[in-house]
Order: sequence, then C-alpha cells, then structure tokens
Amino acid sequence: MKTITVDGIMGMSPCYTRERVEALFGRRKRARLDEILDREDVRARDRIWLAIRMLDARRLRLFACRCARLALDAERAAGREPDARSWAGVAVAERHADGAATDDELRAARAAAESAVWAAAESAVWAAAESAARAARAAAGESAVWVRAESPEREAQIKILKELATN
Repeated sequence: MKTITVDGIMGMSPCYTRERVEALFGRRKRARLDEILDREDVRARDRIWLAIRMLDARRLRLFACRCARLALDAERAAGREPDARSWAGVAVAERHADGAATDDELRAARAAAESAVWAAAESAVWAAAESAARAARAAAGESAVWVRAESPEREAQIKILKELATN
C-alpha cells in the first residue's frame, strides 16, 4: 500500500498549510492512501486531490473510467440515454488500462466518443438556451442545493479511489 509523508504532501503544493497537514498526521510519520481517504475531517475534494496524485497511471485511468460510468449511469437514470459510443469509449479505456487494448484502439474510441459528445452538445445548446432564464431566476436560492448535491458524487469518487488504492 502506498504511503505518503507530510513532506511528500507539501511537495505537491496543497492548499493546506504545513501546520494543518502535520496536525492531520498527528505523531505519525507516514499515512496510507486508504487511511487518508477515510478521514472525514478532511474535505472530500481535498482527499480526492491527494489520491489522484498518488495513484499510478493504470489506477488513475481506471478511476477516470469509473467516474465516467457514474456520469453515464446518472444520465441514463435521468431518462437521457447516453450515446453508445460513450459507453464503448469507456470500455476500451478500461481494457487499455489493463493492456488488453492497443493505443490505436484507444485513439479510435476517443475520437468516436468525442463525436458523440459534440452531437449531444449541439442538442443541449437549444435546451440550455430555453432553461437559462429559469435558471437565472432560481440561481440565488439554489446555491446551497448545489453544494449538497455535490457531496454524494464526491463520496462515490472516494469509494472508487479506496477500492483502487487497496487492489
């Protein structure tokens, strides 16, 4: 299991002061990534910030794939079926992380997924224009809701990172 020291974290230029990082470590010299991810006294986004800097390239790609799957699943749950090219792109990226897909396959899947994104974006522009006025009126009252809405996503990301860090 990968570990890190206070100096290691400080070398990454975190937003925390050295004193804050030292306080989080207590008397310990090193901390494991899974221990850091379990720290509820550290904001989720800060735990994620550190974890993505500690993961190797394979685990980082798998993390990105799992997050993409979460986003695609959320779109599906909202009644907006994602383009099949997006699902295929994630599958190829996962295979590539495990050495089962070539760089050429990854490039082709990325190009296809990007085409799917542009097609979806074009459709979304019209829908966004229609809802912009409604959103502007409601924005002030909903800012707290957006903060709360972010938390389940961040916690899901932390769960993924813990799985990847321990496997």
